[in-house]
Amino acid sequence: MTDRARLAKNTSYLTIAYIIQKVITLLYSILITRAYLPAGQGMYATSLAVTALFAVFIDLGFASIVTRETARNPEKASLFLSQALLFRLMMGIGVYAMMLGYTYVVNYPPLLRELVMIAGLATILDMLSTSCWGTFRGLHILKYESISVVIVTAIMAGIGSAAALTHAPLQILVGSILLSSIFNITYSLIMLARRAGVKITWRLDWKVFKFLAVLSIPFAVAAVFSRVYTNLDTLLLERLLGARGAEFAGLYSTPNKIILALEFIPAALSAAIYPAMSSYFVTARDQVGALYARATHYLLLMVFPASIGLFILADKLIPQLYGTPYLPSILPLQILTIALFAAFLMFPQGSLLAATNRQKQNSVILGCGMLINAVGNFILIPRYQAIGAAIASAATYSFIFIVSLIYTYHDWKAHTKFLIMTFFRIGAAALGMGFGVWALKEYLPVAILIPAAAILYAGLLFTFKGIAIDDIGRIVGIITKKEQKSEEVAPIESV
Repeated sequence: MTDRARLAKNTSYLTIAYIIQKVITLLYSILITRAYLPAGQGMYATSLAVTALFAVFIDLGFASIVTRETARNPEKASLFLSQALLFRLMMGIGVYAMMLGYTYVVNYPPLLRELVMIAGLATILDMLSTSCWGTFRGLHILKYESISVVIVTAIMAGIGSAAALTHAPLQILVGSILLSSIFNITYSLIMLARRAGVKITWRLDWKVFKFLAVLSIPFAVAAVFSRVYTNLDTLLLERLLGARGAEFAGLYSTPNKIILALEFIPAALSAAIYPAMSSYFVTARDQVGALYARATHYLLLMVFPASIGLFILADKLIPQLYGTPYLPSILPLQILTIALFAAFLMFPQGSLLAATNRQKQNSVILGCGMLINAVGNFILIPRYQAIGAAIASAATYSFIFIVSLIYTYHDWKAHTKFLIMTFFRIGAAALGMGFGVWALKEYLPVAILIPAAAILYAGLLFTFKGIAIDDIGRIVGIITKKEQKSEEVAPIESV
């Protein structure tokens, strides 16, 4: 199978899985948000934010290193994975103790402490399974991870939905995550042995461990920074706003879930292009920039209409999906569409920097973004609550995107004209769609307006030449896993 065919196949597997996952998760989140109202939703979101923040100290960049080094040295996959699992298991035990200690230091109520305890166990298991799936990615095999994504989501949503419908305690809701995590690690280990021939040796190889640890330092720093600015807002809302902290955390986390639900698109694409970029960096460096330009083009096709559509329809979507108690979430959602646009385009930038051995520079950029986020949240949350957290998030993602864009310019400068023209053509089509949605949103139900907007956007895309017939063929090829003859990235047409 050619490199391009493998890339298309992997992208299609994970994209389809993520689509299924996000549809189920979105419906599930609507159910539990309505069932537990802002205060309960805030407790649930806070427990997950705490565990997500501490989880970065279990990872410390090993997942990205295992993927990259496995892509470059597939014959060492078993050795790399074994050392990564040993490291994460040892770190997981220590971090779990720190996590529980933190809940006592900040004097969390007993319920929230129990939720963190359950979610923490799930986090340790997820970190182990992430290493396993990272090995599969390095071997350019994403089929089994895609299957797991769907099954794990079904387990969580099935048990969690039953809990929400019966108004069961929040412990049962979080317990559904733990059960899905148990399946995930079990399935990943079985598939590694049966389908990839990767055997785990629970023995420390100091030389290899040191090699991976040194390489992972910049990734670890970047992971810490990104995890902080992703979860700090929810934690500070709960901490800084007194008795209503959990309620405001719920009002913010609800629109934030919509934004995060859409990030499966760049995440799936990045999962496929990162090992490809790592390989091209060694074998064909000129292909790295072309792959970045093509990925950015496809992401612009999706993020422009998503951002504009969400901004215009926020006042319709929030009350219809979550109910009137979440009306204060409308403005935060509109502000977060700025973060959505920047976050989409950050994914290929991060893959580019990591694949080309510039994770140190990426860490510096993310560190500056974390500082902006922390300062912004401390200043804005006490005054503007959820709106302040949304502003800080939008400013953070915008800063990281702009600085990364400037820093990676020399990698994609050969495709500057293509990217600029693509930006304006797609942007014009999306703005035209947005105007149509704005004009009709008071007269048509959302269920009719969204597909009508999609048809209008598609027509305007062709009118403004934001997409060509060849692009449709490539996208269909990705979805259908049709093998291509060329081993190189499709050439960027002149504009």
